[in-house]
Amino acid sequence: MTHELFGSATNLVTRLRDLADNQGEKPAFDFLNEQSLETTQLRFSDLDLRARAVAGAIQQAGIRERALLLFDRPGDFVGTFFGCLYAGVVPVPAYPPTANPAHWQRLERIAVDAAVDGLLSSSKLLPAIESALQHKPTFSRVRLLAVDSLDDSAASFWQPPTLSGDSLAFLQYTSGSTGDPKGVQVTHANLMANIGTFGREFGFHRESHMVSWLPLFHDMGLIGCMLGPAIVGCRAFLMSPTSFIKNPVRWLQSITRFGGTISGGPNFAYDLCSHKITEEQQAALDLSTWEVAFNASEPIRAATLKRFAKRFAAAGLRGSALKPSYGLAEATLFVCGVATNSLAETRTVSAKALAANQTAPEPVDAADRLELVASGRINRDQQVRIVAPESLETRPDGEIGEIWVQGSGVTLGYRNRPEQNQRDFAAHTAEGDGPYLRTGDLGFVQAGSLYVTGRIKDLLIFNGRNLYPSDIEHTVERTAPGLRPGCGAAVSVAGEAGEELVILQEIAPRHFDESRADDTVQAIREKVWHLHGVQPVAVVLLPPKSIPKTSCGKLQRYQARRGFLDRAWKPVAAWHKTEATATAEITAPAATPRLGDIHRLTREHLAATMGLSNAGALPGSQKLFELGLDSIGALEFKGRLEDEFNCELEAGLVFDYPTIDDLVAHLAETCGLQPQPTQNDADLDAMNEDQLAELLAQELGSSQGGR
Repeated sequence: MTHELFGSATNLVTRLRDLADNQGEKPAFDFLNEQSLETTQLRFSDLDLRARAVAGAIQQAGIRERALLLFDRPGDFVGTFFGCLYAGVVPVPAYPPTANPAHWQRLERIAVDAAVDGLLSSSKLLPAIESALQHKPTFSRVRLLAVDSLDDSAASFWQPPTLSGDSLAFLQYTSGSTGDPKGVQVTHANLMANIGTFGREFGFHRESHMVSWLPLFHDMGLIGCMLGPAIVGCRAFLMSPTSFIKNPVRWLQSITRFGGTISGGPNFAYDLCSHKITEEQQAALDLSTWEVAFNASEPIRAATLKRFAKRFAAAGLRGSALKPSYGLAEATLFVCGVATNSLAETRTVSAKALAANQTAPEPVDAADRLELVASGRINRDQQVRIVAPESLETRPDGEIGEIWVQGSGVTLGYRNRPEQNQRDFAAHTAEGDGPYLRTGDLGFVQAGSLYVTGRIKDLLIFNGRNLYPSDIEHTVERTAPGLRPGCGAAVSVAGEAGEELVILQEIAPRHFDESRADDTVQAIREKVWHLHGVQPVAVVLLPPKSIPKTSCGKLQRYQARRGFLDRAWKPVAAWHKTEATATAEITAPAATPRLGDIHRLTREHLAATMGLSNAGALPGSQKLFELGLDSIGALEFKGRLEDEFNCELEAGLVFDYPTIDDLVAHLAETCGLQPQPTQNDADLDAMNEDQLAELLAQELGSSQGGR
């Protein structure tokens, strides 16, 4: 299938080569540095040359099938992804490596499932990757290649592949952090059709300016913000995700500086800007060029849209620019969204009725009112049905059911999962209509607009990340003795800035030591944070038979969530984030005077990140996750420290140095900070460099005990 935006091209390689011939001098990508100020520009002719060079090197290296892509900078990723396409090799994007062992376990599962024969990265990351892979037999026959060290002369080795619309373009892995990853098989035809659809709905044209911080290993960043602009032929300004998380105003400053017309992200990104950007920073913004501010990937909240629109109206943002949308990787990316000539719609329903998967007239009781945001009108390229999940009967307008999708964006299914593909990608209604993709999401259609109300599939979304509750529950039940296997529930509750995680877990009285209940709760919090990167706001240990189940023994997580909100149980032990932070006391000794300034600045930046008023009350020996620092906060905190001390810190900073004391010692060592003398340190002036080094080594050694 071709699209009016792309002429006769049926695959991405042909399309990009056409653009290189017809508008080769036009900028394709501008890669922003960490401060989002300076840019490195890549024209369409440059992109074509770079893709041919990478492709030639891939072919010369003997990589023939699939290649794992591990990058931390957009500039390296873009040329490599297109290089794989030019080589006829299927790219497999994945999260760049960290120090977290769970991350490497996931990469191994992806590598096995995809049967990769290549791993492509940068010369900066590859030494650490090679070291990590030394004892992993999965990667013993995988060829490693640092693509940033390749010269463009490698383009002379390129042999054009034979491609069609049905050729596999890439594998998008989607899964919980410890579950078996599932590789969505996306073809060139899927991409051309889906980009054509959202390109038309969102008004993409050759003069559009995309500005994005979204990670390129995720479908929204990869397809929506990289591939979309590239094959439409417009210009994209890409910044790193960490640059945005460290300082959210950089996103809006980049839209201002480069005249961004299209940009967006998950719901939490808009909340982060509303909460973190100061009035002084806002005064310098000009968002009048922003035509499409898409909001996707997680539940879209009416309050978020209203707050963001109100907050930045003075900067020229038009409320009509806010465009909620809905999509999923299994449908390539986009299913529907609010078109450029339309306004976002909302509908007020009964929260109690919605909890029972029913819609009802607007409630009289204000406490029962819930405002839903429509994800846009159904478009001509996608057929959407609302189907009863069990009877498979099509539901009429206004009735809730599972969202089923049919269209050219629906992918081939998951790699190596024929039974699941038959069930989820070839579904037919009771009336015989099909095949459809079963999304696992609940919703209803009203007057042609789609409202997403919940999920059948067990999926939790925190800060734009997808996690499966079964993965978290499996982690929890193995944390300590006396926890009943299969008798726990990981559920989400609404918080001020989005969904928050609650852990509910039954105990086995004969095997559980109640005197160690608090230690068990703390161990659960630490294990969940370490393996899944999300901070629970509550952990509740319950007597046996508390967690509701069906007659066949299946967990009823919704009912468990309701029991938590209704305080239906008398717990064996419980911890709540607000209670813990409110009663936190300083139990650690005073900071070493010689490192006093470093301690003070680290505490101040941590307090600013977490929105706490009393930085001095943060204990130096207490673990950061116990204070409530989550994964997004960890990145922001890292960025603050880098800016303050003018040094680059590792991605897994809070895992490797989990307390303030550990961090201070590491900062002094890594960043070359010189402790400042105090009234008690006059004798330091008399010490030579060797004596100072020995003293510092003692200080560092004494503060490592908490690691």
